[in-house]
Amino acid sequence: MKRPDTILFAVYGYRVGILTRDQLLAILATLRHGRDIDLGISLARRGILDERQAAALWNLVDVQSDIHGGPKKALGTIEAGALIQQAVAAALGPRPGPSQASKDPPTIRLD
Repeated sequence: MKRPDTILFAVYGYRVGILTRDQLLAILATLRHGRDIDLGISLARRGILDERQAAALWNLVDVQSDIHGGPKKALGTIEAGALIQQAVAAALGPRPGPSQASKDPPTIRLD
C-alpha cells in the first residue's frame, strides 16, 4: 500500500476506536519513507486488530478514496486536532533523497 493509503488506514483505525491516539501518533511518526507496507497485516501480526477489522478499514479507505478522488484528498476532509493534523502532514512529507536517507526507526510498541 502507498503511504497516503496507509496513513488514511491508520486515521480511520483511530476514528473508529481500533487504535488509540498514542498508537496513531506512533504509527505516523515511524512510517518509513520509501517503504510501502500493509498496515493491516502489520497490526494483525501484533494482535492490535484482526483480519476482519483490517479488511473493513481497507474497504473504508478504498471507498473514501473513490469518493474524494484519492487518499490525499480524503485525508484533507478529516477533522482532527492540531497534533494529529501535524503528524499526518509530517508523514505525508517529501521522501528524503539518497543523501538524506535516515536510519530505520526503532520498532514501535503499540501496546
